[in-house]
Amino acid sequence: MDPAARSIADVKTIRTRVENPFDREALKEYFCQLGGEMGFKPFKNYRQGAAHVDCAWKDGNNVFAAINIEYGNEREILGALAQMLMIKPETAALITASNPLKPITKVFDAAKALSPGKTTIVIDIKTGNVLTKET
Repeated sequence: MDPAARSIADVKTIRTRVENPFDREALKEYFCQLGGEMGFKPFKNYRQGAAHVDCAWKDGNNVFAAINIEYGNEREILGALAQMLMIKPETAALITASNPLKPITKVFDAAKALSPGKTTIVIDIKTGNVLTKET
């Protein structure tokens, strides 16, 4: 896995550097700071056309990573995935929290289906589980 994508998926570091992993603003700040540390130009609340993501990392004119945080229902999670994929990043990462009605495996299957040929990361901040699909 690409070192930058591996850094995004490092749940242990997220939990140590973000006091409350359910605090969206703190997570946005963390991922933007991480993108800067990795040498990308980070953007919080990035927009591209109609699409919006919580954090994007740009490498020149290209979006390397698009990161969304969504704890809502299935419709909101699918919306967050669709927003990321409209931006067409090399790596798409969704931070969510599972529950019995929306286990992380179902979220991951939806993400894989929506993003063929891209690196996809789904992080369950509640359990610490991370699922990835590489190109």
